[in-house]
Amino acid sequence: MRRALARILSGSALGQGVLLLATPILTRLYDATDFATLAVVTAIATVLGGLATLSLERALSLPEKVETALALTRVAMLSTAAVGLISTGLAWLFRREVASLLNAPELTDLWWVAPATGSVLAFQSVVSAWMIRWQNYGALGFRNAIQGFVQAAWSILFGLGGFGSIGLATSLGAGRLTAALVTWRPTSAVRRESMATALRAYRRFPLVNSWARLANQLGLQAPTLLIVGLYGPLAAGLYALTIRTIASPVGVIVDAAAQYFEGRFAQMLRDRERGLAAFVASTSARFAGLGVAPAAVLLLTAPTLFGLIFGPEWRDAGVIAQIVVISALAQLVVTPVTRALVMLGRQRTQLAWDVARGACTVAAVVLPALVQAEFLVAIGVLTAVHCLFYGVAFGLCWHAARQADSALEASAP
Repeated sequence: MRRALARILSGSALGQGVLLLATPILTRLYDATDFATLAVVTAIATVLGGLATLSLERALSLPEKVETALALTRVAMLSTAAVGLISTGLAWLFRREVASLLNAPELTDLWWVAPATGSVLAFQSVVSAWMIRWQNYGALGFRNAIQGFVQAAWSILFGLGGFGSIGLATSLGAGRLTAALVTWRPTSAVRRESMATALRAYRRFPLVNSWARLANQLGLQAPTLLIVGLYGPLAAGLYALTIRTIASPVGVIVDAAAQYFEGRFAQMLRDRERGLAAFVASTSARFAGLGVAPAAVLLLTAPTLFGLIFGPEWRDAGVIAQIVVISALAQLVVTPVTRALVMLGRQRTQLAWDVARGACTVAAVVLPALVQAEFLVAIGVLTAVHCLFYGVAFGLCWHAARQADSALEASAP
């Protein structure tokens, strides 16, 4: 486990390290409004990217036959193209309304960035899933490093050139697209009959899991959009810097860990290997040990660190970081193992959890605004909701894995 995980995490650490080193430069090239625009683009693109593949890339590790996995890959790519075209058309038609609703006037001109970035994220997720199937962890680590380098360089060059918020807004898509193209290996031709057969066999992924994933992404991203609309671009910009500094690196590490977990867990299922619940618990324990010390440092020193590193005008973002780091630690511990529910056929359980979490996170931002509470109160409530649901998610995953272990033991000769 250590060697495979180290390959992914080394690339993730390198890519995120470059991004973090670039951030003090970016806070002097861009203002809070630019970071708020980036947050809006990232939120919308993440939702679109999760929807575009119909969650079929989550199934790529499961088929025993390579032909079936190839067919699922092709369907996911076609779905990505279709959703990309539709979302781009809608973004152009409603560009003014969306910009006004989200309190982000820059989106009137940058209407195309979110759908384009969403398509890139979807494409990259399919490419990554194919590498996960073959447990090509070295390539995944290389991809994570490349996307960090490109995203940082893109943002800095556009900022130095005086192009405004477009440099920051398009940096995510530029980094992810470059990394995906570098690691992509075109698949062979697939017959329509094979695609139809594969889609029928794994229909629960688009019919159930795609909705669970949509609810999950809305639960994660809707608070950002609501913060922009309810608390204004300044508060949203401070929050966006905090997310970029803490949650984004954690998210990349979590994604890398989840890719390893998915590959190994799927292999255990195909080989009918017992110890699934133990693997879930040991994975979470490993990341708890990894995250406690950095979280403690930020809890104690974040405002001072943010003021020194990013400039005195960003010190308040450090206060937000002291709160957000708690949910980031919970995310680091739990999220890598949550793919177990889907692989064990618990799509309905996943859907129920995602819908409940989405509703509660929206309420966590809206209700404090309705009673005119301070912005930090909303962040505190939102963090508490995230931690509660991460705890529930771990319990569900461990219980499902334990039941699968029992079934394997009962069927053993």
